[in-house]
Amino acid sequence: MTGNGKKINLLFVLLQMATGGAEKVALTIAEHLDRSLFRVHVAGFEGGALRDRFSEVSEAVFQVPRRNGRDLKTVLLLSRIIRENHIDVINCHHYAAFFYSWLAARLARAGTIVYTEHSAGEVEDIRHIHKFLCSSLFFKKTGAIVGVSREIGDAFSTRFPGHGRLVTSIPNGIDVQKFAGTGRREQVRNAFGIAPDDFLIGTIANFRRVKNHLCLLRAFTLLGAARPGTRLVFVGRGYADDGENSEKEVRDYVQTYGLEDRVLFAGYREDIADILESLDLFCLPSVSEGLPVSVLEAMAAGVPVVGSDVRGIREVVRHGRTGLLFPSNDATSLARAIESLIGDVRTRTRLTEEAFSYVRLEHDLRPWIARYENLFQGSFHA
Repeated sequence: MTGNGKKINLLFVLLQMATGGAEKVALTIAEHLDRSLFRVHVAGFEGGALRDRFSEVSEAVFQVPRRNGRDLKTVLLLSRIIRENHIDVINCHHYAAFFYSWLAARLARAGTIVYTEHSAGEVEDIRHIHKFLCSSLFFKKTGAIVGVSREIGDAFSTRFPGHGRLVTSIPNGIDVQKFAGTGRREQVRNAFGIAPDDFLIGTIANFRRVKNHLCLLRAFTLLGAARPGTRLVFVGRGYADDGENSEKEVRDYVQTYGLEDRVLFAGYREDIADILESLDLFCLPSVSEGLPVSVLEAMAAGVPVVGSDVRGIREVVRHGRTGLLFPSNDATSLARAIESLIGDVRTRTRLTEEAFSYVRLEHDLRPWIARYENLFQGSFHA
């Protein structure tokens, strides 16, 4: 809250309002901010399945169309939103949102920028003229830069050493209690057609090539006849206008190898806590991540985790302690990791217990939200 008792008008700027990781992070923050301190607004370049959820927790939700390349109309529309809604702090997620938000804020002569980044790779891809603009201009007029993992924060500090004072790491958080047992395991498994003795492996991720669903399918195929009671469920969807959409490739693989009876496509689901409780193993085979909320949720739900040994995942999956890691895109190693856990109840139990303790201590909701609240307030008063 401002010095005169006025609430801080906060605007989240997102690339889309679909069910991606950055959008879910922004939604969770928006849902849990102290409403005596903040008034929330949301702008997205594209709509999506989360738009209604954002509407429930916001004063207003705006869709700001953006064409490919640099779009001056996007800057003008954002600037108008900032000016007419008296926005004090703008929390933009990903570099493109930061680029347009920074220009719009300067045009409106209002709003302090807090730039949240979800990918170390995206930091490293800021090159040429954009790197020059960030170093010489943009970051000099930015309130704070947030990495959702320590590796992202380190990437910023390394790539832009002159602006290290702006950078902070706020690793993603979740409502741990929400996932700590729903009592619906058998109901969900029955709905999926999973027998009591079947071993159900699952992943929760939209169909994009970076998520590498095909690696998990190849590993699942390698398990083959040795584990006939294994089943696999994919929770998520692909988007037709996404050039990285991998859903057709995944479905074609399932059909080619005759896996239709063992691989389930659950689509977009809201009941993630129930889905997780139905699983015996969670796997995330991504080739790149920021800090995956889905892994934290699996840990909170008491599901053993296997993840690829890449940035973001290895920050939370400590091999042999909070889960197992396998070399990225190595289906044979992934199959071995899955096989080792299927046959070892004691290890699964040990991993889930340590993972739950870790996520409760390091990634629980309230301290995470408090850090963002303090950051937004500090950026406004700076």
